[in-house]
Amino acid sequence: MPIVQLTTNVKVADEKALSLSLAKAAAESFGMEGFISTSVSYNETLNFGGTHEPAFVLNLVIVGLVVEKHDGYAKSLFNFFEKELGVHSNRGYIIFNDPGAERIGYSGMTYKTLTS
Repeated sequence: MPIVQLTTNVKVADEKALSLSLAKAAAESFGMEGFISTSVSYNETLNFGGTHEPAFVLNLVIVGLVVEKHDGYAKSLFNFFEKELGVHSNRGYIIFNDPGAERIGYSGMTYKTLTS
């Protein structure tokens, strides 16, 4: 059930195509392809380090994140952003969130109920 929310100051030609590419990259990293939700938001005011050079913030919400795997996930996703957006790894943040299965709803119930 990864929820993947990208905000960037890089204007892309096709945000829908980028969203699908991001979903594929997330599926390769996290699995659960049929449950991934991605969104891409362009924000020209996003600055990083005091400049408006290309940058991004990626917010990940995933139940059951394994902390020991964060570095591997980060490496894979930073490579994706360098390739797809031309943004260097020192120009973005990835925020890993695990709110717990009882705090995510899906199909009329929480993930805790769904996975019990």
